[in-house]
Amino acid sequence: GAAVRTYLLERSRVVSIKDPERSYHSFYQLCDGASEDERAMFRLKPASEFRYLNSSTCFELTSDGGNAKGYHRTRNAMSVVGISEEEQTSVF
Repeated sequence: GAAVRTYLLERSRVVSIKDPERSYHSFYQLCDGASEDERAMFRLKPASEFRYLNSSTCFELTSDGGNAKGYHRTRNAMSVVGISEEEQTSVF
């Protein structure tokens, strides 16, 4: 089964990051797990080079297997529930 969750984002957490917190975990995952083609298409660089993200020193969560592994799990989960590759690309 699946569950839908609603999250309340505090304005202060959306506009800035305090060390050692992270924001938008999927973006860190994308930066580390994207293929070379995706990196070129999305003009990606390491998360630490994005001004919004580098106000924190937390770029990797090792407890869940790392960003790249999380990205591949997310893409797989999207495929399992029927989201096409094209739709996944538009989400990212």
